[in-house]
Amino acid sequence: MSPWLSAQHEPYHLLNGLTSCADLFDKFGGHSHAAGITLKRDRIAELRRRLNQHAAAHLSDEDLQPCLYIDAELPTDEISFELVAQLNALEPYGAGNSRPTFLARNLCIAAEPRLIGERHLKLHVRGPQGRPLETIWWNGAEKMGALKMAWKWSTPLRRASGMAKRFCSCRCRM
Repeated sequence: MSPWLSAQHEPYHLLNGLTSCADLFDKFGGHSHAAGITLKRDRIAELRRRLNQHAAAHLSDEDLQPCLYIDAELPTDEISFELVAQLNALEPYGAGNSRPTFLARNLCIAAEPRLIGERHLKLHVRGPQGRPLETIWWNGAEKMGALKMAWKWSTPLRRASGMAKRFCSCRCRM
């Protein structure tokens, strides 16, 4: 059985990169930001070499810098189930319709961060008016020492539920 791979990437145009390697695949398809391929195992090294070569020719150093796009600033006292429902009405999210990301300022850590698994943190924070929020910082464990008592974050909002309670859940990005 041939290995199958799916990929997503911005700002690299995946379909153009894969098209430049089309002779290596059993099957492939996709669009500018997502694609899937099927190829024989003995072609993986050549695919890696050629895709890296194609990407190097089409991406600038600026394209490779991490970037976080903020859609709007959102005071914590404006976070509500109604807002989460309005954001859910904008789904499905994906290429051309990314999930909105909001900036919340001056959050204070209200309790000791808790490690989830080996790499993630659960944080309880409070906004300037004392509004409590539960957050998840995916892959945040390695930066735990850099946490300060007041800082800026960006977050997509989600509604979560568990143990007979509903709450607005935020995801931390720094």
